Amino acid sequence: MGTALGESLIRPALATRRDSFQACAHRVAPVLLMCAALLVGCGFIEGFISPDPRYPLGSRVTIGVSYWTVMVILLSGSLFRRKAPVK
Repeated sequence: MGTALGESLIRPALATRRDSFQACAHRVAPVLLMCAALLVGCGFIEGFISPDPRYPLGSRVTIGVSYWTVMVILLSGSLFRRKAPVK
């Protein structure tokens, strides 16, 4: 995301650097917000579930694998993919 923003400033695709940066920021903002939300979820898992001995190992593994699956689905873009315009 940082590379994409920097690239939009170095080699603007639109008329001005400002327009190019704004277009790129609007394009990468959803990914940045998803990453932030996933990090908060990871913090809760690491802070409350991982150190708690009341959760058996099987539950921890299930929670970890499930959260990883959700992360892959979200970051792959298949869940929120925009539909191609009909010609």
